[in-house]
Order: sequence, then C-alpha cells, then structure tokens
Amino acid sequence: MVKKDPDHIYPSTHHLSNGIKKQGFILVAVLILSIMHGGTAQHQRRPSKLSRNASFNGRGNAKLINYEDEETKDKNSVSCRDVYLAPSTIPDAGWGVFAARDFQVGERIGTPSVGIPFLDMSKEEQQRYNTAKYGALQEYLWEAANIGGFGEADDVKLFLPGIASLINHHPTLMNVVPGGLKLDTQEANTTIMAGSSSAYHGFQMIASTFVFAGQELFLDYNGEQSAKHPLLPSSRVLDGMPRADDYHEAEKIVNALWLLHEKQAHNFQQSFTPAQWIDLLHRIRTEILVHERREWIGSLLPRTFEELESAYEQGVARYRLREATPPPPFDSKFCLDNMRQGVSAVPDSGRGAVSTKPFAKGQVISVAPLVYVEDRSSAMGLSPKNNALNATTQLLESYCFGHRHASLLLCPTTHAALINHASSTNGEDPRIEPNVQIRWASPDIWPFSNMIDELSGNLHRPEDHVLRAKESDIASFQSTRVAFEYVAIRDIQEGEEILLDFGQEYENALREHFDKMEDSFEVSALKEQRQQKKLGQQPHLELTPDEAVQQYSYECKLYPNIPHGSSDWEECSTDSMMNQDNWPQEFNAIYASNEFAAWYPCHVVDSSTGTSDSIHMLYHVEVFSKGSDSSQVTRRLKNCPAERIRLVDKPYQSDQHLPWAFRRYIPLSDDIFPFQWRDDYKPASYWELGKDPKPNVDFDYEKTLREVSCGLYLAESNIPNAGFGLYTGIDIPSENVELASNMISVVINFSQELLKSLAMSDYVWSGRLFDFLNDGHPDFISEFSVPLHGALLNFHTGLVNVDINPSSFNPVLDRRVDPGAGSFSDFSDTSFKSLSAIGAGDELFIDYGEFWLKQRGFNGVPLHKNFKQADQIVESVWSLLNLDGASLQVNSVQSLLQTIHDHFVDENGTKSLLKNIQTLDSLNKVIARGGSARATVIPRTQEWLDTNGYCLDHLYIKNSTISGIGKGAYSRRHLKKGSVIHSSPVTIAPRALLEMEYTKSPQINSKQLTVNYHFGHKDSSVLFYPLTQATSINHGSERTGELPNARIEFSRRHAKTRYMLSRPLEDVVLEKYSPLMLDVVATRDIEPDEEIFIDYGEDWEQAWDLHVQNWKSPCPKTLGIDDCMESSKKVQKLMSNDKHNKDYHAWSHVHLTVCDASNMKSDDTEMVFLVDESQYFDSASDPDIRKEFFGFKYDDDGFNYPYLPIPKVKACKVIRSDKESDTVDVVSFFPSYHHHEVSSARALVYYKGLPTSQLHFLNKPLTADWYDPNAFRHEIHIPDDSFPKLWKDLRQGGDQEEETEREERDFVHAIDSSMSMQENDIKDSAASICGGESDLYDFEIALGKFMC
Repeated sequence: MVKKDPDHIYPSTHHLSNGIKKQGFILVAVLILSIMHGGTAQHQRRPSKLSRNASFNGRGNAKLINYEDEETKDKNSVSCRDVYLAPSTIPDAGWGVFAARDFQVGERIGTPSVGIPFLDMSKEEQQRYNTAKYGALQEYLWEAANIGGFGEADDVKLFLPGIASLINHHPTLMNVVPGGLKLDTQEANTTIMAGSSSAYHGFQMIASTFVFAGQELFLDYNGEQSAKHPLLPSSRVLDGMPRADDYHEAEKIVNALWLLHEKQAHNFQQSFTPAQWIDLLHRIRTEILVHERREWIGSLLPRTFEELESAYEQGVARYRLREATPPPPFDSKFCLDNMRQGVSAVPDSGRGAVSTKPFAKGQVISVAPLVYVEDRSSAMGLSPKNNALNATTQLLESYCFGHRHASLLLCPTTHAALINHASSTNGEDPRIEPNVQIRWASPDIWPFSNMIDELSGNLHRPEDHVLRAKESDIASFQSTRVAFEYVAIRDIQEGEEILLDFGQEYENALREHFDKMEDSFEVSALKEQRQQKKLGQQPHLELTPDEAVQQYSYECKLYPNIPHGSSDWEECSTDSMMNQDNWPQEFNAIYASNEFAAWYPCHVVDSSTGTSDSIHMLYHVEVFSKGSDSSQVTRRLKNCPAERIRLVDKPYQSDQHLPWAFRRYIPLSDDIFPFQWRDDYKPASYWELGKDPKPNVDFDYEKTLREVSCGLYLAESNIPNAGFGLYTGIDIPSENVELASNMISVVINFSQELLKSLAMSDYVWSGRLFDFLNDGHPDFISEFSVPLHGALLNFHTGLVNVDINPSSFNPVLDRRVDPGAGSFSDFSDTSFKSLSAIGAGDELFIDYGEFWLKQRGFNGVPLHKNFKQADQIVESVWSLLNLDGASLQVNSVQSLLQTIHDHFVDENGTKSLLKNIQTLDSLNKVIARGGSARATVIPRTQEWLDTNGYCLDHLYIKNSTISGIGKGAYSRRHLKKGSVIHSSPVTIAPRALLEMEYTKSPQINSKQLTVNYHFGHKDSSVLFYPLTQATSINHGSERTGELPNARIEFSRRHAKTRYMLSRPLEDVVLEKYSPLMLDVVATRDIEPDEEIFIDYGEDWEQAWDLHVQNWKSPCPKTLGIDDCMESSKKVQKLMSNDKHNKDYHAWSHVHLTVCDASNMKSDDTEMVFLVDESQYFDSASDPDIRKEFFGFKYDDDGFNYPYLPIPKVKACKVIRSDKESDTVDVVSFFPSYHHHEVSSARALVYYKGLPTSQLHFLNKPLTADWYDPNAFRHEIHIPDDSFPKLWKDLRQGGDQEEETEREERDFVHAIDSSMSMQENDIKDSAASICGGESDLYDFEIALGKFMC
C-alpha cells in the first residue's frame, strides 16, 4: 500500500484516493477527539493505525498534549527551529512530529529533503502488504502523482526521508499536506557516478491550517483503509507479571554475567564485542536459560552490554525504570531540522546532508528511525522494460544500510539518508573527512531499540531463514522499531556537510566501479547520448516527433487534482481553474510552487492554424491519468498554448535508469550488525542435536538379516552398570521397520513379596499395556514378560529408538476340548519397530517411562527434557563459536560454559550433563556425536561386536510345524553342528516363589504360567527363565518321534556364568538381575527356516503324558459344549461372532461385557439412580430415583467393575439389541453417586444405539484358561551333564555334600579344558565384563537393568 497526498481539501477538487495508514492505535472514537478540539466528527470509525512507532501499551482516554508553555518556548527557540520528535499526543501511538514554532497556512515546514523514486511495484503488491519481500517499506512509500517523478517509469512511488516518513495519521486533525519536489534542470551528469543519486529534491511539508508551536502535525492517509491492515501494539503482552522471585533470578544472572566480564579482564582475555554481548544476552533469554519462569525472567534481563552495566550498577528492578520516562521533548537530538539538503562537497555525489547548527564532539546530531526491508534482492530488483537497457537495482538501495551476510536493508527515515561517504584515509580535503559515526539508539533515546531482539526472533524461524509474516507479526515490520544515533566524532560547524565513513567494503566497491567504467566504450557512447538531452535545449513541439524527440514525452499543465471530464473536446480556456489567478488563496499557497501537481501526461494530436511560430501556436491535446493508469484519457482539450506543454524524459530514459549506474547499500560492520539478522546465522535449532532422522525408506529387514552373519547382538551396554544391551549389526534406514514379531508375552502375577524378591520383576511390562483385565486383583498385580527386545533393551531417556507393539489376546486352543489349553500364553504376536533411522553398531533403547526411574529411586538420572535442554545450550554456544568473521574467542568458551552451568540452569539433570561439557574438546565431542545423549554412547564396530557380543538373531518366531502348540523357533541361517545357535541371559527364581496362594480365589492354578517357560533340574530348588526367544523353542525327543536338533547348556563363553557355576546355590540365588547365560547348541547341521527342537527331558514328557491321560473337560455333563463358557477362546473369539445372541448378554461366572467409553456419547442418554430396598425415598420428588431399572438393582454385580484397568472401556450390560441397525442399548455402572434426595445411591447410565463393534466380551478376572487349576505346569529340563551338581540341593543320600563339591570341581575343570582357556582370576574377569565407563559422562546412577 502506498500513501497519496491529500487532495480533498476543497470540494471543487475533491477526489479521495487510496492510501497507506501509519502504525499505532486510536483508542477513542474520532468523535471524542474532535469534540476536544471544538469540532464535530462527521464520521465515526473503528480504531485505526496512527504510528509506525507504536510501542507503549497504556490505557486511558485520548488527550492532545500541547507543548507550548513559556519554558518550552524558550527551549524551542534555542534547540529546534521548525520541527522535532516527541511522544505522540495520541495514546499508544509512539512518537510524533511536532511544530517548534507557529506556521501560517501555506508555509513550508522543516528543512528541504530529497525524493527517491521507487519503481514498478506491481498492482497486486500495492493492494496488500507483502512483508516477506518489502518488510515495512510499503508503509513509507508515497504516490508520485502530485509530488514529482511520476513520469520516471510505468509506476512510481517515492521514499521521502524526513518529516514525511515520521508524521502520524489522524483522520480529523490533519494540519499539513505534502509539497512538491524539484527536478535538477542542469545538464545531465556525464561522470561515472551519473544516476547514483536522486535528481529530485526540495521536498517540504506545507501547513494546510494554522499550526501552533508545540502542536503535533498530522496527515490524513484516508482512514478507511486502516481497518484492513490493523497494526498490533508493539509491547508483548505476557501471561501475568514478573514476580519477586523472577527479579531475584534475573539479579543473579546479571551478577554472574558481570563476574564473567570482570574475569575476562582479570585474566587478560579478549572481551566480548558489543555485538557478541547482544547475541549472548539474546541466547540466554531464548535458548540458554533453563527455568520454568524463563519468559518472565528473560523479560527482565538486559539486551546490550550497556544495559548489563546499568543493571549491575543500579539493580534489575531499577535500570528498567528508564523505559517509562520519555526523553525531553526539545532535546537537540530530536530536532528534525538539524540537517538539510545541500550540494555535496564529495565529487559526483549529488546532494548531501548539511548541518544547520554547530555540534560539539560526542553530541548526538540526529536520531534516525530505520525502515526494515526484508528481502533486498527481490525488493530492490528491477526488470528490463520494453527491451530497454535500464538499471536492474532500485536507486533506494544506495540510501539504505545492509550487511554482506544478510538479505535485509535498513533505510533511514530522516535527513540522515542524505549523508554521503567519506573515507577516513582520504586526508586530501578536510571538507571530505568523516565527522560522525553511527550506533544503535539505546532504549532511553529510542524506546523501541529492544525490538532488535524481537525482530531477530522473527527473522530466523527454524523452518525458514526468510520471514513469512503472519498477521501477528505485522506490527514488528510496519513501524520503525530500531533507530541509529549519528554522533559527532569532532566539533561540527553550522553549514558543514555531515559525512560518514561507509567502510572499506564500500570503498572497495566504489573503486571497482570506477575501474570497470572508466574506459568503457559503451559507457562513453551512453554519456554522449545523454549529453544531447539538455532540458534547456529541447526541440520544438512536433505532431510526429523525429528520432531525437522520441527520447521525450509530453506533459500538459492543467491544475492539481483535475476531475475526469467527458470524452468530448472542450476549449482549454473553458475551465477557470486553468488560470492560476483563479485558484483559491489557500489552494494557491499550497500548490503555486509545485512543479508536478498541475502537470499530467499528454499527447499532442493536432495544432491550430494561423501561425507558423510554434511558440505562439495552439495545440489540441489528450490528457492522461498519472501513474499506473496513464493510458486512461481523462480530458480532451483544444487550443492549448505552448507554454502549457513541456517535453520531459520518457519513462526509463533519465540518468537514474543507466544500466551502469552505481548501486550499493551502505555496509554495516560486524561489530554493530546483530548476528541474529544474518542469513548465515545459526540459532540453536540449526544444529538439530538429538534429532533422529526419520526418512521413509522401502526396506526389507528380514532379507537384509539373511545376507549378513548377524544383525542383532547382545553385548555390554553403553550405560554404565546396566549389564547387557542390544545392538543392531546392520543399518536400519528409517522409522517403522519391524525388528521382531510373533514374540510370546507371558503373564506373571506378582504379590508384594514377589516384586521385592523375584529378579524377573525388573524385566516385565505393565498389564495395562496389553489391555489385561486381572490387574487390580487384591492378591497381586499382573505384568507381562516379553522376550528379547522387551527384556534386554535398556532405557536411555535421551535415545529411545525402538517401540513396542503389544500383543492382543488370541486364544489358540479351546479349554473345553483341548488338554493343552492354559499351558502356554495366548499373547503371542508382540512386535517391535524402529522409531528412527539407526546406524549399524548403535545400541537399541526402549522407553520404560520416566516413572519407572522414579519408582526405583533413580532421581539423579537425566531425563529426556534434560538432554533437550543441554542440547539447546550446546547448540547455542556452538553457534557463538561458528559465525563467519564474528565468532566467539576460544579462550572465552570455558569461562562461559562454567558460568552457564553455575548460574543459568536449575535442573539437576541438566547440570549433571553440563558438568562434563566444560571445555572446547568436550563441546566438540557433543557436536560430532549429534547431541548430549549420543555423546553418552559409543557406536560399536563390527569387529567389536563379533569379539564381545552374542548373536541373537539366528532364531526367528512363527507358527510351529506341530499343530495346536502355538509358536515355534526357526533358524534364519545355516547353522553347523556344535555351533552356538543362541545365547540367552536368564533370571533366577526359587521354585517356591513361582507358586502363589490366592486368598480370594482358591480355585486357581497355584503355579504361575511362566513355570512352563523356565528351565531347571528336578533335583534343584531354583529355576532359570530365558530373556530371549529361547522360550519359543518346542520339545522334541526320540520318544515322541520329533528328533531334537539342539540342546541346552550353560554358556562356556560367558565369564560370569563360568564363575557362578563354581559357586554354591545360596550365592547364586542372591544374585540380582540376569547373572547367568544359557546356550542353545546345534546337535547337527541345521538348514535355514528349519524349526528348532530341544529335549525338555523325560520327566517333562512323563508329566505331559500323565496330564493328557487324566484330563477332563471343565464343562458339566449336563451342559452341551456350545452352551459351556469355560473357555477363553469361547468368550473372546467365538462369542464375538454372534454379538446379538441374548444368551451371551447376561454375565456368567467367567465372562462380562465391556463397551468402548470413547464412543458412548451423551447425546442420547438417561441417568437413573438406584437405591437399596430398605431406603425410603419420595418417588414423586425425583422420578429418576428407583429401586429397579430393567431388572437392575442396587446390588447388581456390574457395580463391582466400575473402573477397569483397560484404557477407554467401561463395564456394561446389554438391555436390547437390534440386528437390523447392528446396535445395542446398554447401561454402565457408577457405584457411588451423591444425590440430594437420598443418603446413598448408585447410578446407571443408559446409552442407546451403541454399534456392536464397540461391544466386547472378556473373561472375568482369574477365569482365563491359564488360571485353570488343572492346566499343565512343568519346567524344562536342563541335561544332567550341563547342570552343576553343586546346585542339586534336593538330592537325597549320605555324603552328598562332599560328593557334590568333588563333582562340581570336575565339572568346572572340564568346561575350562574344553574352551582351551588358561587359568585366570574369574572374579577379575567377571568384574571386567560388568564394569565400564562412559566415554564422556559419569552417570552416578545406572539406567536400566544391572547385570552385576
């Protein structure tokens, strides 16, 4: 959107045009503002924008403050001559422009300035805010029509540094209008610098009403548009206010930073530069500070070193009070007339800024608010027009500041834009030496300087370095949020040109331009051609211009803001306004000297006869609109005199369009340019520490496993003292790769005693994960043992890369007819998948839930959030070390890291991580390994895994070849006779602990189902439970005809196992976790995909035969099989096929019905309150209180199951079913409900029309097949030659102890000999296996399971 000059001063010239409004908010209606000034409002409008400088978020009524008391008048006469900046009279509108003296109507206000044409902005961009390209620039562009330069291009806007860029909008208090520009009529510049500066100058505002000294100046930018682009207040609204604790924390941080500063000075370290301080303080607030109150504490912290110094000296609570104090209204630095345009003393530089008063060294000459341009290349780029050879960069770029590593521009809005370059090394002409320098305006000078930080936060979002502005961001761009101070570096005299050293980068660009252009033939030809275009030597007007005339266009003089006429021809003298003498006095005062307002593009179509003198000839002309609608004819005039027609440059023909015209932004040095505005700036998120890659890759895991010797290893975990862990031997390229499937999950019931004493309790998963109903029984809790990944994966809070997909309950056998029902688990399809890409040699980790750590008292273990916090701090510090040309010095890193650890972090887990990141080397390690979490682990090489690991993927699981026994284990590769097929860690359990007494339910199998998966010996009181898929290996023997192809033995390779084999049984039982390992050894060559069988032992086989022989169906003889429900398969599979069977709706002693709670909507429900038979109540008082509802009473057994441990389901009972709609009506139960009419009530909620897909049948607690007291139970036999006789504590006979010890020594010696191992200290060997140190971090508390 572009501002247009007001053209509705008088009814005779009324023509409203679209315009841009400035920032800020009018907080009261225009009616109130008008009444306060003695007028009446003609229109009521919504609050509209007033100022780009909106910052304060105050409240109250609008008041128009007048700075015109006697004291301020005296100051006024000394400081500011015409205008100055001061807080706007409009609440919350920021700053405004004020008159320093009285002005008469038509009087010019302020010192003259230049106009810089901005060309060919598209119509679409003019109609909306394209902040991603232009930033705030569109808010500061004026229509050229009545100001000047409209003929430079197809569409021309103007950037007018000075009052025009800073004045506020008010719809009813307009007191100034824009004047016109003047165009240099001197001979076109023929030097190499031609076209590098604007030829338009002399712009001033004009008083349209009498203006008193101290009165704020306003323009009307057509208020109706402001509602389309409302600007937000700049002050960020926080949720609440800072508390005393926040000030205290901020005070500690300020003191720590100042101590860091003093430490640098004391140790003669290089101090941080101002820009580094700005960046560090920004990162502390947004990235480094780890505190639950970070937002509030950060809002109190300083943003620059100067603020830090003030905060340290005055205290955090005091230094910020300066922001609430507006600067003195007549301080010289706020005068907008300290500079004026003037011809520059710098050769070929056009106009410059000239001082209008003397300034002492160190004095601030001017505060220059800066307009922010987002994308320099696109906003300042120009395309060739009509195949013309024209400039490709906007002239405005040469007036703006930029940086070589940034795409943004900052354009001064005051006369400071006119300041030219002078090199500090010039030394030839004292008039051409720099006399000012720039710095960022501090908040006490320009209260919006804190927006440096807020803007930078918007500039670098993680998803894109180029801002894509949202509506909430508009206020950050369409206002002058940052400003420069121009400071005198020596005394400056009145009339002296103000010069700034643009730096060596600019100087080099100038020299390159001169070297390139000085001897250019094309440039010389263009110069000669331009020489012929002298406005004082124009050819005569011609109806058909010759070639020379084709360089020109016609313009005709009428009067400002002419209305559109008819298409008919009219006499040029008919309209009285054609004669300037007829202009109204005030209209004349405003437009008389305007060289452009009354001129319009035109075309000479004919001439009058009667004279051959072209000067006195009369012409017929067609007059066109200005700007982008220049093809539209607005008037046709006859007999116009020659003095009303002039020839001007055609579009794209003036020096500004020279293709070789010098264009270069003014470079800002690294010391002053905020790092976070650079395109190559790297916020903490750039490094993506701790983020796992998740590509979507088509990957055949099973095929890849078969192509390698091993793809999954058991080896010492990276987590200290955590025992074994699992490692992948192959690259897993993406997430959602299935790593294991068909894993059998076995339910285990734990009493409180078992939880404390059974090692297996550290390897199980909650029954809730498996939607298991028995959880919550008064005698015990039910958990699930899941082999391999479920038992052996450790939990690293920062590196979880595997997830579990728990098995559903899928009964295979029918207890009514199968003797094997209840002897193995029906949860047989648990699987595991990758959560990210995982590299070969990486350890696999799964999430136990952080509550698991807290339950076990592991309070010092860093949690996931601690790793994220540590990563962000490391990323932020690393970014400080990696910024081209402005990196933090290495010798400051250690002090900074120590300061961060000591003062910026209040989380113990994060502190423990940062404790070991205190040097540049440790920082490098974290970056190299991809984060603080990965730095705690070491990827293992293939050689290390082969040497130190055990291959666990020679076996995979699928349905057994033997019908009716569930899953079986199969070989994945060719396995040679005598080779170890599989090695499995085992937990140790005394037999007695696997037998339970169920006090509430005596008719339950006293032996745990897991007994069937344990290995042991009939003469030993201990059993061993494999933690791998070895539990799926089925039985085979010569006696059954299914010959075994493998055998079980204790590992001869595992040092801890070898050591324990020589220890007495009481020592073995005391061992925690999984101290031993069982091997499955091939007894013959085994082919790929062949099922593995081992001999469970003769005792097992005899027990099974006896079980089958004595087995009886649990169904009564009087009840048919179909009507008997004593079967999990019947309840949870067969009954689900007939959900409308009314016989199934009534609960039995073994089953109940449940409904999906998430689908039980309240749209069609009824609540009924049931009371006990003995309780009296008045049914008339509440008809919903009853003693019975559809047969349900107060003591219904449904109230015994109010809250099931299965997520998202409720116990329910079916009242009615409808096959046609496939729905049921149900009731759910609430056992306790307060009702004001009765002392005790239970509630039923009646749901209608529930889809049967949301109705399920479940076994009641302790009625599933494996609880059958007659279900088969027996451990798997370990062969005598593999089982230490020292552990056979149940053997009978004399001299047992002496014989056992002798046999045990022979047993251990035989193992050692067979392994050809030299004598060694087995204890030391075990310690070396169980010990281990982290490569970087010293975890004081172990994660996961402990082997030793």
